[in-house]
Amino acid sequence: MRLFRVLTLDLNWFDDRRRLSLLLSTLKFDPQTFELVLKCYLKPMDQIAGLEANGWDIDKETSGEVVAIKSKITMTITANTLNFDGFDIKQLFADDSEATDAQKLLAG
Repeated sequence: MRLFRVLTLDLNWFDDRRRLSLLLSTLKFDPQTFELVLKCYLKPMDQIAGLEANGWDIDKETSGEVVAIKSKITMTITANTLNFDGFDIKQLFADDSEATDAQKLLAG
């Protein structure tokens, strides 16, 4: 059995990584996956060349979905969402002056 909790945040929460990290800690919320809902629509198949150029391995491709893997992180692209699974969310929001591996991966 799996239990799911969902936390939906406005984009401005991501401007202050320290505040977001504190919120997640306070709520004892340690997500293993997260989803970004896009305001635009993508053609998942059109993203393959860019993914491969940035070191992602394509695991699955259909007209409605592309699944790519890089450094044990899985990204699923649909027309209006990006789903990420497999990295430590706390590392993503770490407030170091140097970008973490997870931050570099998402930026790429």
